[in-house]
Amino acid sequence: MATGPSGRLVTVARFDYPYQAQLARTRLGDAGIPSIVENEDMTGLHMMFNMSLSGVKVKVPEDYYDEAEQVLEDLDMEDE
Repeated sequence: MATGPSGRLVTVARFDYPYQAQLARTRLGDAGIPSIVENEDMTGLHMMFNMSLSGVKVKVPEDYYDEAEQVLEDLDMEDE
């Protein structure tokens, strides 16, 4: 994935479960924002990794952070 001029990826959201991060990534992709999911495989291996790695992270290029935050603002995972 091309990360733009800065080349730096930043965390825009953290989730407890991989499916939540994938849903967020899909929403970002629909809005034209590139993203990756980090720690997705680690949480399934051992529940302690969830806490030590701060959950499953969705990262975007730094230049897209504000736009990504707006897209994910209405993403409500509480009831799922």
